[in-house]
Amino acid sequence: MDLPSNVSQMLISMESKKPKQFLKTKFGWKLEKRIRDAFDIRFGQRQATVQVTKMLGDLPARIPSFPERTFLDEALICFSHGAFRAATVMTWCLAFHHLCSYIIKNKLNEFNTRWQINFPSHHKNNVRVIVVVDDFGDHLKESEIIEIAKSASIISNDVAKILKEKLGKRNSAAHPSSVKIAQLQAEEFIDDLVNNVVLKLV
Repeated sequence: MDLPSNVSQMLISMESKKPKQFLKTKFGWKLEKRIRDAFDIRFGQRQATVQVTKMLGDLPARIPSFPERTFLDEALICFSHGAFRAATVMTWCLAFHHLCSYIIKNKLNEFNTRWQINFPSHHKNNVRVIVVVDDFGDHLKESEIIEIAKSASIISNDVAKILKEKLGKRNSAAHPSSVKIAQLQAEEFIDDLVNNVVLKLV
């Protein structure tokens, strides 16, 4: 396409239209929101972004737990508004709460038995047991829960590997640091946890 003969005049003209098409700020020229929204509708998003958004949007029908639905709603809001660090943290909350709920409902005896074997020092004064989901956070680190679940064959080695890797990324996202969480990283994080943990543990 040929360049406009006078770019400055073109921008000024677009700013003076009603409604405005461009806005002048101290950082430069910005597209007015309605124009941006029209472009989003017309040109859409990256296919991976569309898939992740749809996947999150379809999850509520498959997740009856109220706490998990809350985490999911917040993850979707964060992701759709470009808050990828927050979306990463909320998706971890969703997946980890799902793991803990799965253990409570299906594998509680196996978990409590293996806990005593793997971490006998936790039970020196008296034998501790997990009864409800909140007990996990009161007695164990997330990494310890993953290790016990793997050792008790509640989750596979592959699922444990995914959880350990994602826990490290969650820690980087949740704590103040120079690490940046971009859209592609958030998409991979969400896709992996949802498909290989949340939807596998049913």
